[in-house]
Amino acid sequence: MDLAGREAETFVIGIDANAKPLEKPSVRITRKPAKGGLPNAMFIQAAVEDLPSELASVADSVTVNLPWGSLLRAVLLPDSEVLRGIRRLLKPGGELEVVTAI
Repeated sequence: MDLAGREAETFVIGIDANAKPLEKPSVRITRKPAKGGLPNAMFIQAAVEDLPSELASVADSVTVNLPWGSLLRAVLLPDSEVLRGIRRLLKPGGELEVVTAI
C-alpha cells in the first residue's frame, strides 16, 4: 500500500495465500481517495503456485516482501514450481526482488 500511495500512476497488486491479512487493507483501498482510498491498488487471495491466469505477464516488477513458511522456503531453497508462479506474473524483462529478514 505504501507504493500505491507514493506512486499514483503505478498499479499495485498485493497477493497473499492467507485472506486474513488482506481484510483491513482491502476495505481501506476502497474508500474515497481523500479518506485514504487507493484506486490504483487491489488485493488477491491466492497461493503463488495457483495464481489466476489473468495475472500472467502483467507486472514490470514483483517484490516478494518478507515471505514466511512455504514461500520463504521456496525462494531460499529454491522451489521451481513456486518460482515459475512468480515468473508468470512478470512481463518479459521484468524484475524480481525478494526482501527477507534473514
